[in-house]
Amino acid sequence: MSSFKYVTPYWCDSQDVYGEGIKIYTGTTFCILNYNNVRADIKIHFYDEVGTIYSDMEIGMLTHANSVLSLRIIDIISEKNPSYRVSTNLRAGSLRIISDVPLVISGKMYNGKTTSAGTEDLNVWSIPFEEVKVEELDFGKIGGPIPFPNNGFGQYDKRKRPGNK
Repeated sequence: MSSFKYVTPYWCDSQDVYGEGIKIYTGTTFCILNYNNVRADIKIHFYDEVGTIYSDMEIGMLTHANSVLSLRIIDIISEKNPSYRVSTNLRAGSLRIISDVPLVISGKMYNGKTTSAGTEDLNVWSIPFEEVKVEELDFGKIGGPIPFPNNGFGQYDKRKRPGNK
């Protein structure tokens, strides 16, 4: 079975409250295009900024053939942890997506503010996803004996130690 890995170096979801009813936020959204004629089995793994996996945030999903998913990270995490959506000082790190079919993935990170008048996006940045090649391993039988190089210790075993007769 083949697998395809895609990574992005950074994602961020954070939210701070400034004064009454004013929230400053940063969020990440990504889109997955499954252009194949078969469904895609996708696993998503989140890591913190030093590379430790957030095991409470791992998710798996199936997508339809020839489909597009648009996902906000805060919505994905809130599905498992509803209190995450209203938390402040949320999480940041890197993201890895593994699929059994090739995909096209893009992402954006945005920040803005929310007030009683509504939400305003102030900045939007594109975040790159890169495909990481997975080497297929052949676990077939090893043919023939495994050669060991002559390490030169053969003569050592034949020497007499001082005090031995």
